[in-house]
Amino acid sequence: MKTFKDLEFKSHAMCETSKCDFKQAKMKFDNGKEVSVLLGKVFYSNGIDTYEAWDLSEKEGPLGYLTENEVTEYMLKLQKLKD
Repeated sequence: MKTFKDLEFKSHAMCETSKCDFKQAKMKFDNGKEVSVLLGKVFYSNGIDTYEAWDLSEKEGPLGYLTENEVTEYMLKLQKLKD
């Protein structure tokens, strides 16, 4: 099972046109679910050590201000879902 430690953060697309330090990691799981995890004050994140996470296959909004452990819990939950 994939966890927070498996995420690879890159500069967010918004940072291509302006100087910023927003980060994003995306990961697709074997069951077809895909998670996006964001770090930056313009998201539901404090920009330091809490993250916004979103199941990209769902219409519901993101979960915000999650710790690394809470992101891992969310990722594990998504991986256990069936298509």
